[in-house]
Amino acid sequence: MLNVGATIGDDPMISAGLSLRLGREKSVKSDRREAMRRANEAEARVARMEEQLQKYRQQNEDERTLYNMRLTNMQEQLDKLNAKPSAAPAKTEVKQAVKSSVKRSSRKR
Repeated sequence: MLNVGATIGDDPMISAGLSLRLGREKSVKSDRREAMRRANEAEARVARMEEQLQKYRQQNEDERTLYNMRLTNMQEQLDKLNAKPSAAPAKTEVKQAVKSSVKRSSRKR
């Protein structure tokens, strides 16, 4: 910016000046806008991360339920096999127990 000044009166004077601005050209308002934009982006990112976390928690709970169901089924099969202490289990019973366990595990994956 260039400025020129003068006085009128008993002692006339003339002055001139030059002003330079150093640094960023952005105003304070744009810095506030930028900060608000970044804050909004951060909030959106946090919301997406919370959704993902909820999805992973549900997935974990589903897997845990499936695991418990399989464990319970295997325990029931063991109890059935142990309930006959006098005779060895028939081959068909063992084969059926193994097949049902394999079918369940392959279906759930």
